[in-house]
Amino acid sequence: EAYKAFPDALPLLRSARAVEDLKVCVLSNATESYEQSVLPALGMAEYIDFCILSKVEGMEKPDKAIFELAAKRAGVELQDVLHVGNSYSKDYCGAIAAGCRALLLRRQSSTSATGDDIQTVRSLSDVWMWLRENRGLGESAGS
Repeated sequence: EAYKAFPDALPLLRSARAVEDLKVCVLSNATESYEQSVLPALGMAEYIDFCILSKVEGMEKPDKAIFELAAKRAGVELQDVLHVGNSYSKDYCGAIAAGCRALLLRRQSSTSATGDDIQTVRSLSDVWMWLRENRGLGESAGS
């Protein structure tokens, strides 16, 4: 299976890497080959602090324990974790239920009702804008 990065992925990762106290974790229901092969092939590995992969850890999203593990490895409290994902049930609801903050990535317009209380973004550039507004970060990530 061929993976391709969205054009806004590397700018976000580069911007995040420049922030001293910001940790970037890949939290995925994937195998270890994702960390060993896919991320390096996409040029992303150097910007990732650590990966938590369900097939390695024996738990998967939306299990609260996998979000707790991410927070522990990052050395932060759950409420200081921002989880960004494209699955409403596994990513968004899982993160919120665990006590994290979450953004639901919806690249295309969706007709499914998500409600006004669901925080959505249309791009990874929007994630950086969210971080700037909520963490007081500076300009970058293609802005």
